[in-house]
Amino acid sequence: MEEKIDNYINNINQIFINELYNHSDNFNKAGEKELFNDFIETYLRAYKMLKNNKLMDGLIIARSSFEILMILIGIHINKKCAEEYFRADRYERYQQRRKENSEAEDYMSQNYLRKIVKNRCKNVENELNEIYKFLSLYAHPTIYRNILRNIEKQKIDISKIYFNAIIAIPVIALLIFNDLNIIKKDIMLDMINLKQWIEVIVSKYELTKINKVQLNRIEPFMYKDINQEFYNKNEEQQKKELVKIQNEFNKNKLKMEELYKKTANKLEYNGIYNVCLEILKEIK
Repeated sequence: MEEKIDNYINNINQIFINELYNHSDNFNKAGEKELFNDFIETYLRAYKMLKNNKLMDGLIIARSSFEILMILIGIHINKKCAEEYFRADRYERYQQRRKENSEAEDYMSQNYLRKIVKNRCKNVENELNEIYKFLSLYAHPTIYRNILRNIEKQKIDISKIYFNAIIAIPVIALLIFNDLNIIKKDIMLDMINLKQWIEVIVSKYELTKINKVQLNRIEPFMYKDINQEFYNKNEEQQKKELVKIQNEFNKNKLKMEELYKKTANKLEYNGIYNVCLEILKEIK
């Protein structure tokens, strides 16, 4: 089962990478080709780290790949970003602008880049901040980083959760490509469906696999005496989100099933959809 799910995730991840490379010619201005390749190569290094159960290193490198993506799109759509990217003294120039105007922007900061991408690309208005916030939890000294380090040391395999998380990065790139009229809407919808099939499998698998014994092994590093109120609040919020998602699903069930069918009925994705159904049946 483990190997079957791993292979399934690997196959879909490769579809995303191939789809990205299919549109590399759209990024041919100065600096764009190098950034495009750096983005994908860095992402694949992160993916490989997760495969080797180096979760922390994988997430940190995944964050770097996301930052490269934001710079790539920033210089592609914004003249100021493109001008500043090539300047060796860009930070000094920003400091000078700050002296002249306290509200001056740093055109290469991740906050500014996410802001301009969200303004241009409505498909990813919520996703950009969410994925960056998640990845940043592990890039800096935090309790989340501490918990993950101990999960690695104890060889508790929860890598599929993090595969599901970082695979959002190439999907976000493809959503942006749709907003920039680089790929068609039906391709974008296919990519979203493929990602959702992974999410369904990983969610069901991890719910059945993670048991109380594993949770008890990491509890000492969660500092429950300090964070109990937060954990309770977070758990309650997750329950509400699950109810909301279920209600949305029930409300739009026929529409969603129709969208799934459009992808599943395509020759290139029919086999992938059938494997998804097989895996879901096999998970006990």
